[in-house]
Amino acid sequence: MKTELLETLIAFHQTGSVTEASTALRITQSSASKRLAQLEAISGTQLFKRQGRQISLTDGGLQMASKAREAMATLKSILEPQSSSSSNIVIGVSESILTSWGAEVLQKALRRIEGLRLEIHAHRSPVIVDKVRMGAYDVGICAGSSFGAQGLVSDPLRQEQMILVSRKNSDTKELISIETNASTWKSISRHVKEQGYRITRYQESYASAVNMATCGFGTTLAPEGIAKRMTQGCSKSMVLTQTGFTRPVSLVYRKSLLQNETFEALRKHLI
Repeated sequence: MKTELLETLIAFHQTGSVTEASTALRITQSSASKRLAQLEAISGTQLFKRQGRQISLTDGGLQMASKAREAMATLKSILEPQSSSSSNIVIGVSESILTSWGAEVLQKALRRIEGLRLEIHAHRSPVIVDKVRMGAYDVGICAGSSFGAQGLVSDPLRQEQMILVSRKNSDTKELISIETNASTWKSISRHVKEQGYRITRYQESYASAVNMATCGFGTTLAPEGIAKRMTQGCSKSMVLTQTGFTRPVSLVYRKSLLQNETFEALRKHLI
């Protein structure tokens, strides 16, 4: 069986939709759908249940996805070089982090760590975590903190301030922000509710949410880094307001990577 079929199943399980799975894998939606149909045919098991246009995994599909993650991680560990001095590190970075302060931090690491080579990818944090677990990425810089239960090491990097972005001072409690299945939301949802805020417009990325604020659609809740980066030089006078709460950012990796000298140097630089 082609591993790409299992990778597509894992991506679908992680993202919850064929569209997002295809985006994560950088293939067309049609290709993703064909792979899933082929996997179901080969397995002889009903992996998906359909209700209208919505598709979800059956119990059999959930079991296969779980086993597929374990199998892909094992396969990767067998095939990858067992060198403690490999200087090529494949890293996935949360899109909002790479868009703001992440690129600068990684560039400093490249300047300071002799021989370090980075292959950098941008994704949503849940996709990065899944790819690290499977061995597709060596390490991830992700929003969130509770990754230890998923068989990974999670080092805290920073607590990034969450701020309000608007074109004028406003006491509105209705906000534009990231959709609720994002990793950041799990970390800040309690604080949002405690302060009486309501997310009334959901966006797929913080970049689009902040851009909506700059164009006058309303007030956006976003991480400080991307809010400042996207409003820098903005032709409209923007108001950035502290909320008093933060989102955690973590360095996520498999424990075996600690044997790699170059990664250990990168880890010490980042944390």
